[in-house]
Amino acid sequence: MSFSQHLRLRGAIIAFACAVPTVSAGSAPREHRFAWAENVGWINFEGQPAGQGRVRFLESGLAGFAWGENIGWINVGQCGVYRPANEQGPPGIFDNDPERFGVRIDGTPGDTLRPLSGWAWGENVGWINFNTWDEGIVDADGHPAGVRVEAGRLRGYAWAENIGWINFDDDEHFVSAEFACSVADLANPQGLLDLADVIAFVDAALLGGGAADVDCNGLFDLADVTRFVSGFNAGCP
Repeated sequence: MSFSQHLRLRGAIIAFACAVPTVSAGSAPREHRFAWAENVGWINFEGQPAGQGRVRFLESGLAGFAWGENIGWINVGQCGVYRPANEQGPPGIFDNDPERFGVRIDGTPGDTLRPLSGWAWGENVGWINFNTWDEGIVDADGHPAGVRVEAGRLRGYAWAENIGWINFDDDEHFVSAEFACSVADLANPQGLLDLADVIAFVDAALLGGGAADVDCNGLFDLADVTRFVSGFNAGCP
């Protein structure tokens, strides 16, 4: 991106942010956000420190970062659109296909149970496998314990070769699953578009993209600003 393009992009972001009425940001972290890894402790799906990074539930997959105090960032993918489970696998060192990497949510909105599949990447622990439906794991009631969205939360267990099982099945400490309502729904509370979403978009944009890459092409540019503004103005269904 040229210097002039950068200035135009920055100007467009600032102009839109200034045009949004001042309202309460309402971006406090969701109450239920922790999973337990048997060998490394708590993993925070709302992100740390100071709210940097968080995991979003998009219609077809997870996006963003979880934080483990003892293991650092865990990348669950960025755009929520990944290959079907039978085509997934941890990318090889020369594999640049982004759809092979990331945690997919199968099924459709409204399903009672939506299985997860795919792979997350821990910066210090390597690949984390969410394809656990075929591992023969069962919960305390004898039900298959593959990772899934069920009754508004994550259930089941994921497996990491270097750190063991990650438990999403605890009844007291768990990760709630509030789905984003549009590409512009970047901040809590999910299902509401307000100033907090604009702030999240501006912050991500000034850091170089990430969640601000709303058209998911790996490049942050004016097209992302246009799509974000369009999604924001359309509101939540």
